[in-house]
Amino acid sequence: MKDFHHITRSIADGMDDCVVFLDRQCTITFANAAMQKYCGVEERELLSRKCHSLFKGSEYPCHTIDPDVACPHSAVIATGKSISVEHVCSFPGKKNNSLKITASPIKDADGNVISVMNLLKDADETRITEDELNDSRSFLLSVLEGIGDSLIVINRDFNIVSANNAYLKFTDKTIHEVIGSHCYRITHGYDRPCYSNGKDCAVMHTFESGNNHTIVRKVRQGNRDRYMEIRAFPIKNSAGRVIRAVEIACDITEKIQLEEDLKKRVKELEDFYDMAVGREMKIVELKSEIRRLKNELLQRSPDGEQ
Repeated sequence: MKDFHHITRSIADGMDDCVVFLDRQCTITFANAAMQKYCGVEERELLSRKCHSLFKGSEYPCHTIDPDVACPHSAVIATGKSISVEHVCSFPGKKNNSLKITASPIKDADGNVISVMNLLKDADETRITEDELNDSRSFLLSVLEGIGDSLIVINRDFNIVSANNAYLKFTDKTIHEVIGSHCYRITHGYDRPCYSNGKDCAVMHTFESGNNHTIVRKVRQGNRDRYMEIRAFPIKNSAGRVIRAVEIACDITEKIQLEEDLKKRVKELEDFYDMAVGREMKIVELKSEIRRLKNELLQRSPDGEQ
């Protein structure tokens, strides 16, 4: 147990967040370097102080003064489970600081709570970070919706984990029908992956290679065929392994039809050119034949005889 406490305190001392250990009587038994810096005092000035004395400047536990205040220490002692609360604390030179306190039990070999570890974070900074994260998510969702093309995120089991409105409109499905379902079932109506049906699959290529991949597929939508350009992009974890793939499908039916119409027109022009050239050659041959016949007639006519 002594070694455990030594290791735990060594880890806590290396953390950027403030960490305080309390015994069962709310007495501070350890404060890491970050906590000492935050309070502007050395550890010896913190040891043996009660947490309510340090955090609130009070002689009495918080919950005995205000029943509405949740005391993380007493909650952990009573339940043996971790708890997170938000308290307004007053440290020297830091009045009315809002802190997020996460209290966790330290137990002996018999499972009894013998100490409580408190992790303290600035709640205002935490809220700012969460707000920024929410803003980033909202921005990303706005970008995905603004793309206009059908977009889904697929895991390695080919389950759809996210989809934009363009995909829902294309498949005529609701978000609840799509999320968790297999992409090959929702998009193509197959009961197994596309590659198992002999079809090319951009996502499968991306999972295998870890690179972007693009294919063109003909899919059935309603009672007509549509040509889709499907691009797959990898989403990798910190180890570089592809854990998901983004699939963006763009309807290029009109483009394909224009290309086919253009090819047809070019073929018609080529055929007309060949016909025109052939006709011109026949006219030249005909004129040559007429001249030959005229010469022959001249030679056979009385006036043409020598």
